[in-house]
Amino acid sequence: MIVGGLIVGLFLPLAVVWGIWLVFAVVAALPRTGGMQACRLNKDGCLIDILIPAHDEELLLPGLLSSLQAQSDGGKERMGTILVVADHCGDATAMVARSLGAMVLERSTGPRGKPAALRDGLDFLKAQTRNALLVLDADCICSANYLEKMASGLDAGHLVLQSASVLVPEDGKQKAVSPSLLAFALKDFVRPRGMARLGIPVQLFGTGMCFHPDVIRNGALYFHDHLAEDLALSHELLLRDIPAAFVCSAMIRSPLPTDAAARSMQKLRWETGQLQTWRRIPGLLARLVFLRRWRSVIALLDWSAPPLALAVFAWGILTVVVFLLMVWGMVSPWVGLVPFVTIAILAIYVFVGAMQLVTIGDIGRLVLEVPRFLGWKAALYGRMLLGRFPVRWQRTPRAAGKPVG
Repeated sequence: MIVGGLIVGLFLPLAVVWGIWLVFAVVAALPRTGGMQACRLNKDGCLIDILIPAHDEELLLPGLLSSLQAQSDGGKERMGTILVVADHCGDATAMVARSLGAMVLERSTGPRGKPAALRDGLDFLKAQTRNALLVLDADCICSANYLEKMASGLDAGHLVLQSASVLVPEDGKQKAVSPSLLAFALKDFVRPRGMARLGIPVQLFGTGMCFHPDVIRNGALYFHDHLAEDLALSHELLLRDIPAAFVCSAMIRSPLPTDAAARSMQKLRWETGQLQTWRRIPGLLARLVFLRRWRSVIALLDWSAPPLALAVFAWGILTVVVFLLMVWGMVSPWVGLVPFVTIAILAIYVFVGAMQLVTIGDIGRLVLEVPRFLGWKAALYGRMLLGRFPVRWQRTPRAAGKPVG
């Protein structure tokens, strides 16, 4: 009985997290009943400055700047300064940015990397304007209504906004549907859409983040030297009770590296950065529970959940242990149902979320690719266990030199 209770306790965190994800996916699938809900009335019509950190992005930066120039009239009316921070560049990034009408801040000294570039860019803009701030990666492309929709979110009274984001194969040749792309879309589109409808804060993605002038003036905005600077900032804003709202109608497309080594390095940086934030989770969770901010508690559980593949590996190990204990007669057969109920919750979540993105035929093809995907992730986790992971922020190498389609 004690062993059976222990097994249930080990599977319970997975069941809870995957159950939360399932609720988000179901809510996201419901018919849309209205626009973004205002949290307070603040139709101040502030301009939006755009901050773009760039390291050797002379080939992809024109795609972003062109998409900004092609914004709808409502978006152009709200566009402030476009600042490109050319961070320790060895190419013509600064010259290209100036030729396309952007202001440029060149960094050739000090620490390298996105967090430092963002800090310097923020300080520069704070000395020049008192506008809202939008952060965009240099390799992404904005939808034509992007600025207009983000401005509407600010006008509705939200202090922090996160736009929708999708990954697109950078060479345009890889199949549009893959386990990597689906996992990203579930995390950064389907779940945030469900969270937004339930009034739960969403995690910032590092690009497509927009901050009201009040957030900048009160010192709540700071970019940490962290492998997951967006997640670290999300935690700080959560503690300050400044929730980020999701704007699903404002879309940016970013390239997914098709080179295996580049894709592995990007994934290692993302997941290593997330794991490094886990040491703060108990304290954050305790404080939020004490303050009875239950929506923030749910948000933190979602943000802190282990990567999907890592959680599946943990489920597999626990399931083998349960099977061996059953064979040895140490637990009753009903305990064997626990792993299957847990994985069923995950399977339903993936299916409900995937049906909002792809066809039933695509899902069948994805199932066949899962073993190879898990093998790739297992190799990545092996590298992490051996200590071969990034220790500082670094740009993902790009194989293609054209904007994503």
